[in-house]
Amino acid sequence: MNMALKPTFRQHIVRVLLRASFSLLFFAATLLFTSCAGPMNPFGSETLSIINDGDSFENLEAFTNILDTHLNFDNVGTSTIGIEFFPKKQNRHTIYDLYIKINSTRGKLNSENIVIFWNGKNITSSFKNNNKVIYEDDQNIIYKINRLSLPARLETDIKIGYQYRGEIRSLYRYEEPSCKQFTAANNKTTITTTDPFNVKSSFIDLVKKEASKVHTNPSMLLGIIAQESGFNYRSVSSAKAIGLTQVTDAASQHVIKKYDTWKVDKRIEKLPYGLVKFMVRSGKINHQNDWRLNRKKSVIGGLEYIEYLKKYWRGNIDLVQKSYPKIKNLKTFEKSQLFTDLILASYNSGPFRVKSQLIKLETDWRNSDRLQEAKNYINRVNSYCYHFTQNDTQGVINEDQAINL
Repeated sequence: MNMALKPTFRQHIVRVLLRASFSLLFFAATLLFTSCAGPMNPFGSETLSIINDGDSFENLEAFTNILDTHLNFDNVGTSTIGIEFFPKKQNRHTIYDLYIKINSTRGKLNSENIVIFWNGKNITSSFKNNNKVIYEDDQNIIYKINRLSLPARLETDIKIGYQYRGEIRSLYRYEEPSCKQFTAANNKTTITTTDPFNVKSSFIDLVKKEASKVHTNPSMLLGIIAQESGFNYRSVSSAKAIGLTQVTDAASQHVIKKYDTWKVDKRIEKLPYGLVKFMVRSGKINHQNDWRLNRKKSVIGGLEYIEYLKKYWRGNIDLVQKSYPKIKNLKTFEKSQLFTDLILASYNSGPFRVKSQLIKLETDWRNSDRLQEAKNYINRVNSYCYHFTQNDTQGVINEDQAINL
């Protein structure tokens, strides 16, 4: 009997060793391939960049420093080379087509002199191998990048430059989307699109009317609603935030201090998420039980919570000034993109968590491990906010008439 078992045992050992060997070879091959290929950038594989793009561009750092010290990232370098982007700023919430136009007012352009940088890396070769020129003459070069995806979770510092004799002569940054929470009393923000959402004009008018009462940018609130609920008034999050503006039970406490007659359904806090979601979707929990399921109250309540966050960060102006010495007064701070980002991060993750990371990391607070979701949230809401106020045909270009950009 033992003699009969031995071949079977030997076969089993052989099979185990063969599988282990195969797995080891597969792992080694995968490691080799990924090492050669390199990570992906938004414009394609970096393989060719790693092999071919060895230029150091000694003056690139100086040009970048100049860009970083300006509020508006205008051209740095010669005024004879201009670079334009369509859309003008990054879109961080959807896939889109990007056009890049390089123009010379004096002298002939050479496409070989165009350089592309992504997060400080020279990715020119991969860019040119994955994206083609759609128009070119002596003074104009136009690239089209099909279906560009710039995920909100990733860093996307994109710079386009023009070099001559090994030196950068012009450098432009493709700006990230911006959104200012503050609006003046007489501000008339125009919402031109809510793409990719189909939103009734009557609801947009409601948001604009209520936002104007507290001098808040209506496009920012629409961006929050887009990100929070996708304009679904019965939306329920895993944290049991509900409604258009997804106000949580904790945040609701700040709202009902002012609107003390508004009802809050106590079952939501006690019941598990799945059951809350079912009861909201089935109408068993509705606008009569909880103010957050009333469209108008959800808008007003979301704005009231934003007002609480505004006051919170005004009260922490000393901390902000310590972390950002260039912010010298409250008025400037209120109008800055930083103020908007702090409010959005706080709306997503709570002001106390954001404050703790600002204390710990100062200007690098957005990159905290504890605020990764908030960072994604900031980028997406800013993107919605900016693009909702742009013409919905921005960036849609007839390639036969591309030169007329």
